[in-house]
Amino acid sequence: MRTRPEWMSNTDVLILVALNSSSLIQILSPIIIADNLGMSREHASRRLAELSDKGYVNKIEDGKYGLSETGRSFLTEYPHSQ
Repeated sequence: MRTRPEWMSNTDVLILVALNSSSLIQILSPIIIADNLGMSREHASRRLAELSDKGYVNKIEDGKYGLSETGRSFLTEYPHSQ
């Protein structure tokens, strides 16, 4: 069982889950994530940048992100993301 890194917020876990969700397109923009998770686009953008810097998400193209293998691995081992 994996624990969340100190820098990672609950919001970050929600973003990773959203990017991994089979009911959503797996390449998303900050505005789509923000709308679906009830946060501002600015906050989603900041958290996606942090997740990208740490290797949990990949910036796919201008303004769109997808889950990286590190992010996917984290979700399979993190108990609260099921």
